Amino acid sequence: MSITDESIMKFGKYKGKKMKDVPASYLMWCYDQDWILKDPDLFTYIETNWNALEQEIEEGEEDE
Repeated sequence: MSITDESIMKFGKYKGKKMKDVPASYLMWCYDQDWILKDPDLFTYIETNWNALEQEIEEGEEDE
């Protein structure tokens, strides 16, 4: 089952939120964890959206 922006986060601090509402910094943190390889759908979702996640973080830093 592939993950989309409308899919629900299955675990963690943002469990129950739509993927599009999970902060980019959290998804990138997940990507750096060893256990991510046990969740290939989440791994693929993050890789597929990598550029958008980086952009979200950069835009967030400008607001600070």
